[in-house]
Amino acid sequence: MDSSLLLTGLTLGYIGEFVYSFSILAISLSALVVPLLFQISYKARKKISENKRVKLSQEVTKLQIKPLYATCEENLRSVITKISERGVRGIVVVNYENKPLGYVSIQTLLEIDPELYENTKACDVPLDEVPIEYDNVRIIDLLRKFRETEKPVIAIINKEGVLVTTVYERELARFLISF
Repeated sequence: MDSSLLLTGLTLGYIGEFVYSFSILAISLSALVVPLLFQISYKARKKISENKRVKLSQEVTKLQIKPLYATCEENLRSVITKISERGVRGIVVVNYENKPLGYVSIQTLLEIDPELYENTKACDVPLDEVPIEYDNVRIIDLLRKFRETEKPVIAIINKEGVLVTTVYERELARFLISF
């Protein structure tokens, strides 16, 4: 299209031969260079994503999953907000030392009168037992633990028993599928 307009302009005398030649050369170069630049850029991105490939034998802390938890002092309204933001089926509850006590499931929250959400603390409701693993656990071991326990969340702790992160079965599956 551009070259046709240039040829028409040259034929009608609107542009000179030098401008025509220079413009055709610029169009030809851009038609060759832009796809090459795109290819180079795409290959670079592909190499970066290959380097981030998730291995089932690697430690879960290398995934850098954002932890999701509630403290004992938080009210149930806050807990429900956190659960709905991440779309999970439960949330780990920690004490003042950030050590996991258990988790509150959606099922437990549904059994409580909504009018009590503002005044009821997370530790005032029955907590389900949360599976706990140390921060050096491998991804494959977490997958096995999810299958064995059928719990929606696993708390990852350090050697002192302090919560490092929380791993949700759905989020881990999405993470593995995305790479």
